[in-house]
Amino acid sequence: MKKYYFSILFLVMFYQIANSLENTSYRIQTLGSDFQGIIDDEYTDILANPARLNAVDKKQVYVKAASPLTVGYMTSKFGCLVEGYESLNQRENRDERSIMYTWAPTVKHSSDNLTTYKTQNETLDFLFFKPINKGKISSGIGFFGSKNNYVYNNSPDNRYNWHNAGEQDIKYIDLSTTKIIGLHSSISKYQTNIENISGKMVGGFYKQDKHKSREFISTLIILQSKTKSRSYEYNYNDEDPDGNGKDKWGYDISTTPYINWDSAEIISKSPASFKLGGEVEYRNRTNTNNGQSGLVFGVAYQPTKTKTDDISTFQTFSVRGTTVTDVVNISSGTTVSEGNKYKLFLGWGKNVGFVQNKLFFAFAGRMDVSYEDIKQESDDIDTTLTERSRQLTTKIAFPMGLEYFFSKILTLRMGFTYYINGSFKDENVLTDSENRYSLQNKSISQSTNYRAGFGINPFDYLLVDFTTSGDVLNANYWKAQVKYSF
Repeated sequence: MKKYYFSILFLVMFYQIANSLENTSYRIQTLGSDFQGIIDDEYTDILANPARLNAVDKKQVYVKAASPLTVGYMTSKFGCLVEGYESLNQRENRDERSIMYTWAPTVKHSSDNLTTYKTQNETLDFLFFKPINKGKISSGIGFFGSKNNYVYNNSPDNRYNWHNAGEQDIKYIDLSTTKIIGLHSSISKYQTNIENISGKMVGGFYKQDKHKSREFISTLIILQSKTKSRSYEYNYNDEDPDGNGKDKWGYDISTTPYINWDSAEIISKSPASFKLGGEVEYRNRTNTNNGQSGLVFGVAYQPTKTKTDDISTFQTFSVRGTTVTDVVNISSGTTVSEGNKYKLFLGWGKNVGFVQNKLFFAFAGRMDVSYEDIKQESDDIDTTLTERSRQLTTKIAFPMGLEYFFSKILTLRMGFTYYINGSFKDENVLTDSENRYSLQNKSISQSTNYRAGFGINPFDYLLVDFTTSGDVLNANYWKAQVKYSF
């Protein structure tokens, strides 16, 4: 159970660092998100490097009419942006069955199973950035902030927030008397609530020559997170609800437990913890008469540390003849997880123009390599457990995109990206009794991503970009980004 919660926690924490803000325009998303930093795109470049604001010659308002909803304002003096996202996923399944047995024709087995599931994810992001110096070498600073609340289920009763609520009731009925001759019920409920607050301090430099531009971007990553988890399981059995001294199959149960139940509750809390990380990135682009080539290179580091206190309560109750047994066990423990994540990325590509630069074909290759080392120590009254996992993950992307300037008003776009993903994970576990075991997992996968989109520029001051990765004939899959200049 603990391992499950820690997996969820680290997944959400790293997801929050990487995805606290949608940092690409819909134009770049159509051609391929891995083109960011390689080919020019005003919106995407400014969000990566605040020094780029020096090149903005008009006041600009950006709106992304999709999920997440984004509103931004940019000038050559400063820029700000707010983005919000909320998702809700819930479902309920009920399974009712009746079973008859050929070897016990008078016994009816009736079961009622209810499973509910509900998740909610709320994120609010904002950024403020300002250029500092304008000249041969421009500079700028920016601050990104994000708050994310990730809840696994939320029942109507505000006293509890359940992740998974499974309830099962089974009855055995004697058809000759319509009496209930056997009962079984169980409940399983789980809850996880993770709250992340992250921030980034960005400093950037930008130098533009006649045919070449160079950029250096440095980022300080701040992350604070806390989590609370609760699990509850309950099982109840009554083999003699009608009190005739026999179980549902007619056997004497005077000397066997005919009533028993057990429950288990685990409450885990991780107080807010504070972590610092960083990233540096270099970009180089060269312009030619019919296109552009670009190079990106960067490294990143992010540490994590989490301390979790657990309180476990186990209770068993049984009736055996005239003997009643009721046992309660309460235990506590502490789990400390420390990890370090290192990342390296490298990309190169070109954007080549044809047909008097009305048609552009972009292609690139990008590789992201990350290495994560996590050590976890758990200590309770019974066992001391040390676990260390190391994982190497590689993502290689080959994006290709077409952009056709059909007219002064309309631009057509499409993109295709081929991905190769690989990972190697090694886990070693040592208990206080010096029992050891290790696990190794290797995986490799391939995938493709297709996108389509277009841009409409009816006036000099208005640009609308559309993109989709689904059915182009279904309006629900389309997203729009509006740029208004004045």
